[in-house]
Order: sequence, then structure tokens, then C-alpha cells
Amino acid sequence: MDNKENLLKTALDLFAHHGYEAVGVAEIVCQAGVTKPTLYHYFGSKEGLLIAIIESRFFVFERELKKATQYEGDFVRSIEQLILTYLTFVLDNELYFRLYLALIFSPKENRTFQLMTPFSRKVKDILLDMFLCAIPGHGNIKGHELFLVNALLGLLNHYGLALLNGEFQFNESFIVQVGKQYMYGIYAL
Repeated sequence: MDNKENLLKTALDLFAHHGYEAVGVAEIVCQAGVTKPTLYHYFGSKEGLLIAIIESRFFVFERELKKATQYEGDFVRSIEQLILTYLTFVLDNELYFRLYLALIFSPKENRTFQLMTPFSRKVKDILLDMFLCAIPGHGNIKGHELFLVNALLGLLNHYGLALLNGEFQFNESFIVQVGKQYMYGIYAL
């Protein structure tokens, strides 16, 4: 593994386990077995390293979400496909997802929140596009799109953490159950 990849992997591990703010450059380079100038050469700063980490996996996440949210007329199937894709990404990228959540749920005045805003906005926009495409067949969505997107993201993030923490088994039945909970609330459980 080259120095750049080693720094990305090491920093992701440290940031996910200890928090971005709690980890210093000295700790990152020590764990990676490189020098500070090496980190600065590749990333310019600790913040540059964080951005590189986020970008390194976000584009895959974004691509998969766009593919999963191509609305084809069956809203329940679309929701289930989104749940499957989102939670599969979570399980395949545990450290990244834990860091992603820590950053998007940091205080809005925090620099890390500001860095994450364009990324979290893209996720919302992808889901919003799916809801907008569904409006012709589901007029009750109209005017509630952003509320529905935020509710769905909250559910996905919660169940993503619950899966990572071993609270549930990830299988087809689980995906259907989460979809029903979102679509119909407690009356479908």
C-alpha cells in the first residue's frame, strides 16, 4: 500500500473510532508510519485529509444511490431497493459510515458539519428526485417531499447503526420490514 492510501486508511480508522477533533496530525502520521511532510504533500492539511476520505467513498455511495432510486412506477419496490442499497453500503463501509454520521450530526457551527453539508445535501437531493418522480402516481406526496426524505434518511441512518451494532440481521425480511415501517408506520408491524 502506498503512503497516500495508508494515510487515508489510517486516518479513517482513527477518525471513526475517536472522532475527527480528537485526533491530531502527529497521531495519524505515527500510526501510518510516515512523516508530517508526507501528509501535507498529499493532502495539504488534516482537513484536506478528511475531505479526501469523504470523497474517496462518497462517489461510490452517490452512484449506487442514483442507480437505486431510478423510479420505475412501483413506489414500494423503489423504497425497498433504496433500503437495500443504503444499508448494504453501510455494512460494506462501517468505518466510513460511522464517520459520515458523526460529521453530519455535528453542530452546524462546526467546520466538519460545514464540510459535510454538500455531501449530505447530495444524498437528500438524490432521494428527493425519486419522490418527485413518484408524484404523478402518488399525489399525496406533493408538498411533503422534503419531510418524507428526511424521515426516510433518519430511518436509514438509525437502522444502519443498529445493523452495525448487531441489533438486527440483514436479510430480505429485514428490508421488507423497514420498508413497511416507513411506508405504513406502526400499523404495518
